[in-house]
Amino acid sequence: MKVIEKYKQKKERREIFLYEKYKNYKVEQLTPISV
Repeated sequence: MKVIEKYKQKKERREIFLYEKYKNYKVEQLTPISV
């Protein structure tokens, strides 16, 4: 059970990291278009 919990936390952190990265990337990409 603990191993699954640990993996789940790791996965969530990774997804949050990717989301932040993607969000920043998307904002940078869309800025020239939307202006």
